[in-house]
Amino acid sequence: MSETTLMSLTSLLGASLDDLPDVPAFVTWPDGAYRCSVSLDLKEINDQPVAEAVYTLKEVLELANSGDTPPLPGATNNEAFFLNKEIGQGKLKEFLLPFASHFGEPNVQALIDLIKNIEIDVVNKARKDKEDKTRRYFTSIAIEVV
Repeated sequence: MSETTLMSLTSLLGASLDDLPDVPAFVTWPDGAYRCSVSLDLKEINDQPVAEAVYTLKEVLELANSGDTPPLPGATNNEAFFLNKEIGQGKLKEFLLPFASHFGEPNVQALIDLIKNIEIDVVNKARKDKEDKTRRYFTSIAIEVV
């Protein structure tokens, strides 16, 4: 363990519970159009290979329901494409097409490498969890590279 990590751990263990942050809420942005930056990385979720797009909000362009509370700039959301499932591969293809056109690059790995903090406009229509209908997941339905 590095000295910096040890000092951080020592500070954490010496802190009051009131000093510790709460668990961040799982909040999906309301349906709408957003200007944000996006990065795409490979990772695993529950031992499954995933391409994960992480969106960082710059500006709310339009909410589908004007009564929804808009997220604040800097808020993040993610979208996971499960690579071991045909639907996940198809959704990844839909996600990558605007970037392929913008960069003139058809190769999936090259696009994954290129999509790092790229400014986009994205339209989101959240989908509901199959088992927990109160849980919603960010789902891009249109992307334009700015």
